[in-house]
Amino acid sequence: MKLKGIWLLLLCVNVACSPTYDHKGKTPLVKVGEEFLYKEDLIAASPAGLSGPDSAVFARHFIEEWVKNALVYEKARKNIPNNDVVDELVENYRKSLLVHAYQQNLVEQKLAENIPDEEVKAYYEANRDLFVAGQPLMKGIFIKVPLNAAEVGKVRRCYTKNSSEDVEFLEKYSFQHAVDYNYFYDRWLPLHDVVAKLPLSVSDAEARLKQEGHIELKDSANYYFLNVDSFLPAGEVEPYEYAYKTAKEMLVNLKRISFIGEVKSSLYNEALKEKRIIYY
Repeated sequence: MKLKGIWLLLLCVNVACSPTYDHKGKTPLVKVGEEFLYKEDLIAASPAGLSGPDSAVFARHFIEEWVKNALVYEKARKNIPNNDVVDELVENYRKSLLVHAYQQNLVEQKLAENIPDEEVKAYYEANRDLFVAGQPLMKGIFIKVPLNAAEVGKVRRCYTKNSSEDVEFLEKYSFQHAVDYNYFYDRWLPLHDVVAKLPLSVSDAEARLKQEGHIELKDSANYYFLNVDSFLPAGEVEPYEYAYKTAKEMLVNLKRISFIGEVKSSLYNEALKEKRIIYY
């Protein structure tokens, strides 16, 4: 993002860049007391896609708000009579964050990895009512080609077939001619994810797929070919391969409390054994 304007130039000119401060490679924009706002922080906070004038307006407002907050913080530090209480609260919060991050890391690395697929499948089968599809799912193939592309007639003949020869032709063809190509006969995708690429509403696409199993469209620039081999209406139980990730996450969450309790007990017993716990 390019930051333009006299106001920014003035800010940069007035920044205190004393060598006594270690900015860790960052570029300071403004200083209040002992607090610095850096160019990198401003860039990270800026919304993507802003025009030059809009980015300048955003930057000006962001810096002004940062300065105001820094001034309030500076005033608060001078006027709070007992900073020890605040420091204790901050330290307790920091401990909580570290413990949470450590426990989350343990759960992800140890617990999730140690749950066998057979257990996930058993949980899925015992709780099928938890895996009801909120929207239609489907398997198939989608290809989008320009109106002037070569061999469109052969694409039209092949896209509704699922033989290895037809799929091989479409895959090779897509590298040279297709604007978009997605082979998903081997996995379930939500209807909306695929239909979003078509010049057609979701409801109309669903009706046509239920009736015909395929869709062929064209607009002023492209042909759109969609063939569906398997279709699962909304309200039906999600197939296991589609629900697997969610089922595993749910099973991990169920085991989380017990697992963390075991980790705490293990650490406690180890510390007792090593005499690192001293009671007064």
